[in-house]
Parts: sequence; structure tokens; C-alpha cells
Amino acid sequence: MGSSRTRYILALLAMIAIVAAILYAPNLPTTLLTLTNQPASQPQNQTLPNVIPHIPEISQPASSVKMEISDFKSTFKPAKTSIKIGIVTTNLNSDLTSKYIVSALNQWAAEVNGNGGIFLKSEQKKIPVQIITKDDQGSPVLAKNFHEALALQDKADAVIVVGTPSSAATAIRVLEDNEVFHIVIVDVDKTVLSLSNNYTVFLGVGTQDNIGSDFGKLAKNLGVKSIAMVRALDDNSGNMSLTFKKSIESEQIPIVMDDRISQERLFFEDIVLKIVRLKPDALVVVATPAVETRFLAAVRDIGVSPPFIFTGLAGQSPGRLTATLGRDVDGLVGYASWVPSPEFVRRNINLGPDNNVLIRVAATNGMSPQAGYAYVAAKIIEKIMEDSGSVNAKEMRSAALKLNGANTALGPFFIGKEGLQYGNTQVVAQIRMARDGTVSYAIVWPTEYRSANVMYPFPGWASRR
Repeated sequence: MGSSRTRYILALLAMIAIVAAILYAPNLPTTLLTLTNQPASQPQNQTLPNVIPHIPEISQPASSVKMEISDFKSTFKPAKTSIKIGIVTTNLNSDLTSKYIVSALNQWAAEVNGNGGIFLKSEQKKIPVQIITKDDQGSPVLAKNFHEALALQDKADAVIVVGTPSSAATAIRVLEDNEVFHIVIVDVDKTVLSLSNNYTVFLGVGTQDNIGSDFGKLAKNLGVKSIAMVRALDDNSGNMSLTFKKSIESEQIPIVMDDRISQERLFFEDIVLKIVRLKPDALVVVATPAVETRFLAAVRDIGVSPPFIFTGLAGQSPGRLTATLGRDVDGLVGYASWVPSPEFVRRNINLGPDNNVLIRVAATNGMSPQAGYAYVAAKIIEKIMEDSGSVNAKEMRSAALKLNGANTALGPFFIGKEGLQYGNTQVVAQIRMARDGTVSYAIVWPTEYRSANVMYPFPGWASRR
């Protein structure tokens, strides 16, 4: 009986031990082994010492094994498959100037890729070029967003900046902030010629300080007796008109009208009728392209014909004018850094293509000066990449700085802080349109570049009906 009670008690204790193990043991198999393999019992008057956990020694101080974020980055660099050249144009499907610019860039890309690409020392081989175009549809917001996309999403290696002075200024800020090398080939506001333009090349551009600065002398030379001025409401047009006014007033030629035109006004009839009444010898239009073309169309449609009409588009974007005015572009004048004329040759060109090459490019692109500008920009980007052996913006800048002050077909080459030394001679060119619709240019001012006499008065629009 005693042994049975003993076995019963032992079985009960074993059961309690198993239940306790299930409830409290972090590792059941280990616990069961511990319960079934108890050490021999110690004398009651002896206590076991507390077990001190073993901590391995640290052989080096913690600072010596500190990991930097760069240690976790992969050192793998994928092979470069193309050199990306970006550009944001306006109304590419309908605007002739935009089409001609992109066509000239594609012509350059075809020439480069036909020779295997641009050799990059960093890749130890030639890399083909890829033109990335985006269409802002005339929206300043889209223009800004697309330049950000070129920098951040497309990872463009270089960008060619076109557009209005306002959109160009925005593009420069975006591309500078993201350290993207870029060349500006349109007129700009002087405020963007900054010491902070580390990755900006100003190529052939004009500012409100030199566009119009000698217009008074030209008008005086022609015998102009009175001038009417109209300008858009934007700041750049206002600043540029001040340069024209100062130049005209210095020659003591009366300004019989100085009016502002808003883009929201549909036909500008009141201003045009005012011009009809005043009968000025010359009309100066200083505005954004959208306003400029619509205003000139209103002048033409009402039948007023000032003997001499200045419009910025005549020297910069004749495609926009011909699309609106057709043959009536004949005789219009405007400022430009370069136009496709065999007689217009800048002296001592030592960077980029010469005049003959650019004329061939323009001839395949509607005789557009901007097509020539784009081609020059692309060829200079090509040289900078070859000289630097890289598409890294900082290395390209270093290579470009060595070219500072070089002479191009568009005028002097400047980058970064040297942009403050900017100064390109702007010539006055007059559009000549032949009976077959062929466009050509005559340089009429200054005298050192003059290739033909000014057609003055030019054939009146009313007489062409």
C-alpha cells in the first residue's frame, strides 16, 4: 500500500511538472530534458552560487566597426546605352520654328550616330545620342514641369533651352538646381545672367540691354521721321521697349505712340486704328510670340502699311510669321545673332560649325535661324563631352570653362560667372521672300555686317491685295 501511494504521488508530481513546463518553459524540449535529468540533491545547508552569464569579449572598439550609408550602396554601375539631349518645344505639331529646331537636332544626332556616337573616356567607347523632345503647348506650367522631368525622370545629360525669355529663365533655375548642363539659345532677361549659373551656357542670346540699343541710329540713317511703339504687358517686353525708346529719343525722333497690348484682346482694333490715324514712318512691336503674330495679322488685315516694321520674330522665328502672314513677311525686320546669309560672316570663328555649314542646315529647315542656333548648340555639347570624356555635369563644366570667350557663328561663348561678361553683337536682318516663296535674309545693320541696303519703304500690305 505504501509503495502504491508513493508511486501515485510521484506520478502526480510528474504530471504537475509537465503542465508547468507547457505553461512557463520558453522551449519545451529543453524544459522536458531539464525535468527528467535533475542533478543529485544537495545537502540542505549548502547553497549554490548564482550563475553569471558568459559575455564574449569585444576585441575592437565600437567606432572601428561603424558602417556608413555608402557601405550599403552597390558599386555596380550599369553600362551607358545612350547620351540623352533634352529640349522642351512649343506646339511641335503646328509651329514651324519648333519643327525646324527639332529637325536640326535630329540631323545632328544622325550625323553623330552614323559615326558611332560620342566617345566617352569614362565608358571607353562611343555612345550614341538620343534626342528627347517634350511639347509644353505654350503653357509656362508645363514648360517648368517638363524641364523638371528631363532632369529627374529622363536623366538628361544636357538640355538645349528655347522658348520665351520668361520660360527660359524658369528652365535655367530648374536645370541649375538639378545640376544639368544646358545651353540657352533664345533671348533672356538680364537678371538670369548670374554668378550662380554654374551649368548654363549663353549662346547667341540677346537681352533687353542690347536688343534695340542702336535702333535709333538705324532709323535716323533711313530718314524715319516718326515711330509708333506697341508692347506686351510682360516685364521683359516692357524692359526691352525702354531700350528702344532710349535709343530712339537719343536721335531725337518723335515717338508718336507708346501703347500696351494685352494677349486677351482679340483683334487690337483700337490700337491699329490709332496707327492708321497717326501714320508713323515706322512701327516697333515688342511682345511675346503669341501676341506679336496676332497683332501683326490685325495690322495687315485692316490694311495699314507703315513703311518700316520691326518685329522680334523676323530675326528669331520666321516660321511663326510665315504661318500667319504668308508672303506678307516680305520686308519685316528684326534683331538676330545669326541668320542664314552667305554675306554674314563673323570674324575669327574658332568654336563650332562655320557659316557655310549652318546655311546648309538652315536650307533643309525653312531657312530658320533657330535651326542654325540649335545645330551650333548640339555641336558644342558634342565637343564639351568629348573634351571632358564624360557626361558628368561638373566635369563638363570644367571642360566648358576652358572654352570661355571662344568665338562661334552666333557670337562669343560664355558659361557660369563669365555670363556677366556676356556681349553678343545683334544685327538687324530683313526678310526677303521671293515669288516662289523662298525666304532669304539681308543684313541691313550695322554697317560693318551689312550685306544689302534696307528695303524702305517696304511694299505696303494694302498694295499686295
